[in-house]
Amino acid sequence: GPHDALAIANAHDVPQLVLLDVHLGNNLYGPDLYAQLCEQWEQMPPVILVTAERDASLRRQAAERGWGFLAKPVRPPALRALMSQTLLRIRED
Repeated sequence: GPHDALAIANAHDVPQLVLLDVHLGNNLYGPDLYAQLCEQWEQMPPVILVTAERDASLRRQAAERGWGFLAKPVRPPALRALMSQTLLRIRED
């Protein structure tokens, strides 16, 4: 969960990619958690935002931040493809 993620996040163990849900329960917002994690990681790994919300502004916000976006229910082939594209993109940079 979010609290566990914050408890174990450190600059020596930064993930290659973050799958981030928008609503994490208890009024926690995924993008806010990501900002906190990035402070602890001292890096900003790429993100794929995953949500059941159909709000077009979330898709726009994700695009503005350079994040991937998937609507729930997520199809495994779509997730696999977006993860591969994202990881390839960061290797090329």
